[in-house]
Amino acid sequence: MFSLPTKALSIVALAALVPTGAQAQSNSVLMLLPTDGRVLEIGEEAAGALSTADYTSVDDYLLEAWELEGRAGGTVTIDMESDAFDARLYLVGPGVAETLWDDDSGGGCNARLNFTFLENGTFRVVASSLGFRETGTYRLRVSEQAGPAPSYGCGEMNPEVLSSLPTEGRSLELGTLAAGVLAPNSRIVQDGRPGEAWELSGQEGDRLSIILESDDFDAYLYVAGPGLPEILSDDDGAGDLNSLIEVTLRSDEPYTVVASALGSGDFGAYTIRVEEAADLNALPIDGRIVDLGQTVDGTLLFADPVVLDGRRGQAWGFDATAGQRVVIDLRSDDFDSYLYLVGPGLMEPLSDDDGGDGTNSQITVTFPETGTYRIIASPYGSDDSGAFTLSVRSDEAVDLNTLSIDFRNIDIGQTVQSALFVSDPVLIDDRRGQAWGLEGTAGQSVVIDLRSDEFDTFLYVVGPGLAEPMRNDDGGDDTNSQLTVTFPETGTYRIIASPWGSSTESGAYSLSVSPR
Repeated sequence: MFSLPTKALSIVALAALVPTGAQAQSNSVLMLLPTDGRVLEIGEEAAGALSTADYTSVDDYLLEAWELEGRAGGTVTIDMESDAFDARLYLVGPGVAETLWDDDSGGGCNARLNFTFLENGTFRVVASSLGFRETGTYRLRVSEQAGPAPSYGCGEMNPEVLSSLPTEGRSLELGTLAAGVLAPNSRIVQDGRPGEAWELSGQEGDRLSIILESDDFDAYLYVAGPGLPEILSDDDGAGDLNSLIEVTLRSDEPYTVVASALGSGDFGAYTIRVEEAADLNALPIDGRIVDLGQTVDGTLLFADPVVLDGRRGQAWGFDATAGQRVVIDLRSDDFDSYLYLVGPGLMEPLSDDDGGDGTNSQITVTFPETGTYRIIASPYGSDDSGAFTLSVRSDEAVDLNTLSIDFRNIDIGQTVQSALFVSDPVLIDDRRGQAWGLEGTAGQSVVIDLRSDEFDTFLYVVGPGLAEPMRNDDGGDDTNSQLTVTFPETGTYRIIASPWGSSTESGAYSLSVSPR
């Protein structure tokens, strides 16, 4: 129930408000909240404030209601922004069967609702917060056309805050060693941190290390600029309480470097310098070796060195032969992976973000020279860490038409039971496969089903007269595979059972061939 001031005690039956997850409440009691003259107009912005004098929900969230007149068929975007709390926004009214609400769709910690009025009438827009009894000012804006939502999430740095900081003649370039002071009158950049901005100049492709050091406070460093996927930040990358960011410039345009303190209210002198970035070819391997055909387990730690673009990295050695072609996979359930490869004959580091499945990374390379290469496992985000697997396999193409049957044969009308093992051969697309022979007659049609309760199946058929392998993922029910084949010629066809996922998947399956 809502707790109401004395003036509203005539409202005696109010239900609980806050929905859980994606659940929304029908026939919302929010329509009963008085607006006390607060009115929203389409195309205008209004200011409000949550205070302890406002209504509260049974879960102790403050609520403030506004009226909004709507006409059937009209579409609006309602934005709620606050610098004081994490905004939460509700909408109820005629034709709205379930309470609409939003938390962070407006970018940062701001809320946004896009809505089309189904009926004419008066609607309630209710401002609230994500936290209990949070107070402070906020802004509401109703627009007929939605403006762009900020790209940064709640708790993340607003890029506009950094880009708007004055540099006041402070400039950096390769070789610079400069000094500055954070003072009580310094700008606040994030979470109460004082900050001082510097303009960094360079050329596209420059690989730079930016080091912030102080004996007076725990240093915190930001870098923002054209082409960077996110704001780079670092706390203790340079050791002790000093910061380090290594970045590859993506443009000749200037970048913004912000010297800051980790703690709010921390001040004092600091130095900042710009050097050439660490040589990835000299990154220590510390006995970590991966061999061809091997999968190794590793863990990225906050103690690992910063490599490029603010990312920490861990190097593994691989001994390669000139002309050898391999596929390198970096996988993690703990972070979005990012992969680098450096070594003899490679003028620039090879890198990949999501070349593998999901957020995993993959590099396919033909080594230009014989020697030891460094495979560097890192996260996409500058503050991520966790467990990962790293594997190197040959990319030599497997001819599916010559894949060994090993006395596995199946007849039309037959169902066989078998299992995929990690010892089965890896196909060209990183799936392990097991081939079955089927004698087919020209013009004959069959339906082939591959089923498994242990993996998502993938089915191939190759043979005489088929210029390309036939393949199917989910043609059967659920994640099972099915192919209908009309044999173009008489001869032995290979039915290849495999998983949809990578070569690490295995398990039992059934394979059946039925006449069409």
